[in-house]
Amino acid sequence: LRQMSETRQPVAFPDTSRVPNWSPAWIRSYAGAPVYVKGRLMGFINLVATVPNYYTPQHAQRLQIFADQAAIAIDNARLYAEVERLATVDDVTGILNRRRLFDLGRREFERSRRYNTPLAAILLDIDHFKKVNDTYGHNTGDKVLNGMASRINNKVREVDIFGRYGGEEFVILLPQTQR
Repeated sequence: LRQMSETRQPVAFPDTSRVPNWSPAWIRSYAGAPVYVKGRLMGFINLVATVPNYYTPQHAQRLQIFADQAAIAIDNARLYAEVERLATVDDVTGILNRRRLFDLGRREFERSRRYNTPLAAILLDIDHFKKVNDTYGHNTGDKVLNGMASRINNKVREVDIFGRYGGEEFVILLPQTQR
């Protein structure tokens, strides 16, 4: 693994009994390739066999092609997750944004209607918030919003839906709650 991370190249050991200090002994043939994503080592893909001379340098080269494709897939998955996060999370507070709040709210409302179960909603508003922004600036206002969201988020149940409705307004949907 050290060799692959240092050289950024795949390796093959057709017969590991010829490799000094090889461990574990049950692996008798080995091929491996590093997985790099944007220059950062993410891991390795390893092939092992219990018989000697099973893997060759050609296997390692082919494995590197597979590792390069895996790196692209890993990076695409990371990018997709980031886009999804940006589309659903409010960047100031870290809680659900309005769009995601409405999507989950519609679903929860339909579930409540379908199964005839209670659903409560709380709308919270920070009084005189404009005065905070006007007096101390928007950075301070963002800190107030973030602090408020964090405190509320620590108190709601895992099944509750908590998001930023807009400005200084927050909504908590509480399934299975009458009041």
